[in-house]
Amino acid sequence: MQKQEGVKCDKAQGTCHQCITANAECVYIERRKRRRLAQPENGIGELARRLEYIEKHISNTESASLSTTPSVEPPTSVSITAADILRHESPNAPPEPENGPDSWIYRLAVDAKRNFERVNTPVGTDVIDTSMSQLSQALEALGRLRIRSNADTSQNHSLNLTPEQGKECVDQFLSMVHQLLVPSIFDFCSGLDVLQHIPSIISSPYVSIEPCVRVAYYNALYYGLYKIHGPGNDLAQAAYFKLLESVPAWLAVASGSIMDVCTAALTTWTTIANSDYQLSWKFHLKACHFIRLRSIHKLDVRPSLTHEEEDARHGLRYMFFFLMQTDLMFRLFFDKPPGLHWKSAKDVKVPQLFMGSNVNINAPQVIVYFITIKYTVLTTEMFNLLDAMPTAEWDEAIHKKVDEYCIKLEELVTEWDLGARTETSEQQPVYADHLMNIYSSIIGIKRLTRAASDPSQAIDAITLRAARKVISTVLRHTGTAVKPHDGIVFVHFISFYPFSAVFSLYEHILACTHPSKCASDLQALENMEALMDEACSVRVDLVPFSKIITALNKVSRAMQEKRQQEHHHRSGITQVNNINGDANTKSRDQPLPSPQFDATGQQPVSMASFQDLLSLDMNGSGPGPGSDFPFLSDYGANNEAFQPLPFVRALENDFIGRNWHETWWNMDGDGNADLGEGFDQ
Repeated sequence: MQKQEGVKCDKAQGTCHQCITANAECVYIERRKRRRLAQPENGIGELARRLEYIEKHISNTESASLSTTPSVEPPTSVSITAADILRHESPNAPPEPENGPDSWIYRLAVDAKRNFERVNTPVGTDVIDTSMSQLSQALEALGRLRIRSNADTSQNHSLNLTPEQGKECVDQFLSMVHQLLVPSIFDFCSGLDVLQHIPSIISSPYVSIEPCVRVAYYNALYYGLYKIHGPGNDLAQAAYFKLLESVPAWLAVASGSIMDVCTAALTTWTTIANSDYQLSWKFHLKACHFIRLRSIHKLDVRPSLTHEEEDARHGLRYMFFFLMQTDLMFRLFFDKPPGLHWKSAKDVKVPQLFMGSNVNINAPQVIVYFITIKYTVLTTEMFNLLDAMPTAEWDEAIHKKVDEYCIKLEELVTEWDLGARTETSEQQPVYADHLMNIYSSIIGIKRLTRAASDPSQAIDAITLRAARKVISTVLRHTGTAVKPHDGIVFVHFISFYPFSAVFSLYEHILACTHPSKCASDLQALENMEALMDEACSVRVDLVPFSKIITALNKVSRAMQEKRQQEHHHRSGITQVNNINGDANTKSRDQPLPSPQFDATGQQPVSMASFQDLLSLDMNGSGPGPGSDFPFLSDYGANNEAFQPLPFVRALENDFIGRNWHETWWNMDGDGNADLGEGFDQ
């Protein structure tokens, strides 16, 4: 091609035909290749990376990095902890290991203390003041508590287990999760099968174990050791710290696989069992992030194309709903924002109980399935309603919806007869767990909505019923709360459920005007105190929390005794005012006049006293005791036949007829006796 001669190249190789015709030299000029669009698969991959990048920033669960597989070298220093890796995922959360003031129990205890101070100010008694001082000391001790320190995970904890012991722990763990979850999300996690082989190769220098599998293995060891040896076991605690040591290497290479989802969800509950709530929240965020990476939160936006694809979605639906249940727990009790959202089955279908050819489902599994799914759907719909309206705009209609939600949960308990099943069924702990979860959710949603509208509002009947039910259920299942149970370990029976309910009972005791109406609640709280003391003998980590209950009980008991004395005092004043006929003119709060005694210690009785009494209106037509003591009409003031002895006997008979004890009407007895006690008004 020759531009100079105006010959256009026809792109033929060698010498082009145009140059041959023009008898010109054919010269190819090097061209810059035209930029072409990337291949479709590359474009989709780039788009996926961009979406992932945006999603990371929105959820605050990943750092601002475009790389989907960050190349982070394995930690060379054991001082790196799980909190270090997860610190950037939730900027508003405390990066350090959780301390006492970070605990949700501490927050509720501080509110309870303020309520007690408000009720007992400015007048108090020495007993109440002493009890309040002890409560302040208990709160200070809880504030100084460190749930976990970085030094815990930087030490080389000794966990010397034989392969046989390790395998036993794994077997115990697998049997536990299969009983707790129906069906278990781990049924759909193929990587979990290898855990039974890890004990034989965990110390081998020739076998490389995936970091995710290693973390899951230490989780299994923790629960297995806890179940075999019971709470307070040093080996179980060593397994927990080994787990935390293994977390950084796992998160450095985690890609969001199904095994990553299951491990993050499992670690969330392991940290909860160790009261490390802030760290558990971050692991939950990690699990939610993995769910979104795999688009499981939009799993059923498009229908399945094949039967095989539909079968594969069953397990993913169970994973999503399991994480939704955990998310609801964080929202109800730990005041956390939502990590997942679910609007309807258009996004994710409700998981099915019967899948494929699997019809080997027993009655307890059916009950647990329906209770779990219905509870999750009802609670999620309730939060969707609350989220749709700003907190400042919550009105009476919202509170009515909350009441309807609570009633539906109570109906769920009645429908499946959970109360009776917790007492008679072989699966008592499983049913008790779901029962307390439902009633605790009622307490949580009520506290959440009340705090947003009127924190000073007294608890209502629904909340009180729920709190009483939780406490009575915990007390009934003392064995599962303190000691290992055959088949299942319920750590949260003693470390979580009591604290979800006791503060509601304290509020009820504060608002109760009559001591007898809350006497049984105070007794239940003192029984819970005894149970916590027993648990502290094997779980030392519960001691600071147990002391809070002990201190609050002492304040409640002191206040109860003070109110009883005031009630008896007012009752005595009422009777004296009725007798003197000036109940409408004298204050019921005035103290009783001090009785006068003669030299022999007897109270003198004179005719003038009776004449003064009878000078009132004996017909009951005006102010005076006539209406209360009809027999006095027979002893008119002008009755010349009046005799003191018959009058006294008539008065005595009338008092005895009104439920006075015979010994209380003893003129030779102690003049300081409380004349008001036992009188039927």
